[in-house]
Amino acid sequence: MRVLTWTLVAAAAAAAAAAGAAARADTVLHVGPRNTNAAYVFEWLGERAVVVATQGRVGASVGGRGATRIATLDAPYTSSYVTSDPDCPGADSEVRHDVLKLAVVRLSGSARRGSSKVVDIGTDTTLSGCNAGRVVPFGSPTDEGVVTRHLAAELRPSMADLTPGTVLAGPSEDADVSLFPSADLVGFSAGNVTFQASGRVYAQSVVDGWLVLDLGGGQRGYTRFAVDANGAETWIAADWSAGVPTAVYETTMVKPAAGAGFGGTLRASRLWESGVYVGTNTPFYFDLYRDGTGSRVSKDLAEGTETRMPVTWGFEGTDLVTRRPVGSSGTVARRQWVPLRNSGSTRFVMESETRIQPDGSSELYVRPRVNFYVNEGPGTPPAAP
Repeated sequence: MRVLTWTLVAAAAAAAAAAGAAARADTVLHVGPRNTNAAYVFEWLGERAVVVATQGRVGASVGGRGATRIATLDAPYTSSYVTSDPDCPGADSEVRHDVLKLAVVRLSGSARRGSSKVVDIGTDTTLSGCNAGRVVPFGSPTDEGVVTRHLAAELRPSMADLTPGTVLAGPSEDADVSLFPSADLVGFSAGNVTFQASGRVYAQSVVDGWLVLDLGGGQRGYTRFAVDANGAETWIAADWSAGVPTAVYETTMVKPAAGAGFGGTLRASRLWESGVYVGTNTPFYFDLYRDGTGSRVSKDLAEGTETRMPVTWGFEGTDLVTRRPVGSSGTVARRQWVPLRNSGSTRFVMESETRIQPDGSSELYVRPRVNFYVNEGPGTPPAAP
């Protein structure tokens, strides 16, 4: 099992800032699948570039030809992990993972809008164990990488609709750019936003197509990437410093609408597919039955397998709540869906999960996040064996 800890090289931000100041960048935004939260901002500057990813902001030199660009980073994205090495039985080995280059390969569409993949290229260096010092290269432009949608910055959807009185679900006031920060509902007023959960008010401004929030201890930027027919909004969120994004990730937002909900037990007893995994080979569902029981369903389409875990469910006000046992210790996972918006067969919710221990203590396991669930038909218990 890999345990990753990202470590940015100290000179990366300074080098990137210098590169960005040299010329006007051709900025292209990339977002990956929702279940990865992957995002990239590439500021192409001819033979130079600035790359912004979850791991940080860094300058790069540019090579490649045609639909393939290779960004060679001025300083690597470095992480480490611990793994078992079959050559060294009985002890784990620490490995340093250095991403030295990013290959950006257009798969469809144009350079301005379409799909592309981003591939990490670099080396794994064994730091401990019987193979200490071993260096193994990884990555090639022909690898699968992370398949993304890309969009030129000037083609981003407008944010002119975020006028005073508008409410948007999805922004966070968490201090760091965690891949899974706690989402909240935010109300807009002239020059400010108010977070519903805390009631805190922060100044907001728009900088080069980014909504920038001054969160007291730092800034966060958000830029709208796409809005679909159901109202699901894909955004890129960023740590923000000195007027530029310094680390980015993909996030989902939605505008709440009156009348959102599941409509009671009979109407809610359906097979609900989680939006986080729609379109993947590992879809995830809640199969809810009229008697208040159900199943938490995980599928692996490639393997043709399905795993079901029993749940109970019901309503607390308009919120739909499921419960399931975790292991044999008596711990219960309580997942809550707070309705945000209905759109056809899709239900947008603010989703969170709390683990409740036998002694009554609790721990937040899934931070509040905007998700959507798609009605795939009646909830149907599996046939008896």
